[in-house]
Amino acid sequence: MSKQRPTSCGHPPTRAGEPEQLLTIVDVAEWLGVSTSTLYHHDPGEGPIRIKFGNSIRYRRCCVNAWLDEHLVIGQRQHEAR
Repeated sequence: MSKQRPTSCGHPPTRAGEPEQLLTIVDVAEWLGVSTSTLYHHDPGEGPIRIKFGNSIRYRRCCVNAWLDEHLVIGQRQHEAR
């Protein structure tokens, strides 16, 4: 049995033994509710890990999910000054 190779975000592939579908910048923009311009112009270290070859940009779904998980804010409270 072969061992699953982790993706660049460190997560195992979505489906064992099958190639992972890469998302386009339009797919990710629609998913996140942002413009494609936002994704095109972010610094590589500020957004989801992306794959760039030629003029194309693609994203692994697991890498976008990992980036979202890193930006969760849970139980943040606002303090009122009295």
